[in-house]
Amino acid sequence: MDFFIFFIKNACFTFENVRFSSILSTLPPSYNVFWGTMLTASIIILVYLTYFKYRHIKVVKATAKKFVRQAHNETANINYCIEFIVKKSSEAMKIDELWIDRKLYKFKITRETSHEHVGVFDEKESLKIDAFEIMDDHISSTWSPPRKFNGAVMIGYWINNKKKYLSINKIEFLAA
Repeated sequence: MDFFIFFIKNACFTFENVRFSSILSTLPPSYNVFWGTMLTASIIILVYLTYFKYRHIKVVKATAKKFVRQAHNETANINYCIEFIVKKSSEAMKIDELWIDRKLYKFKITRETSHEHVGVFDEKESLKIDAFEIMDDHISSTWSPPRKFNGAVMIGYWINNKKKYLSINKIEFLAA
């Protein structure tokens, strides 16, 4: 804390021939403590958001592609693909929900290199979620989306017997 107060008191930024160090020295010491505290709080928040908030899953890319399944029906469907890196193994973490636009989707987890379904994965492994179909109405009506649904996609997973959700704000739509 003393370092930050020392830094603020000795800041020598000039702007139009005004030395802020002379302005800071005229302020009462409580202002210096306030700005030192604000700087410390900003650094702590930055470290928390960078390393701890989303520490279980790191999303690399979220994409969607629209295609026509049957030429006669011209039914358009959208395939969603979410590439991510898990930071825990499958023994510690279970991914069980995928919500897109407040609808529950069926999904499968595959490795980046192969298209085989993955039941067990290791720590720091690159995986993909392929979502292709909305759950049946009677199943999805019994489940409601999470309260804090604030993005385009929410991934629900269990870790240490606690339910967590990861929000993805934007999906990149690819050309058909």
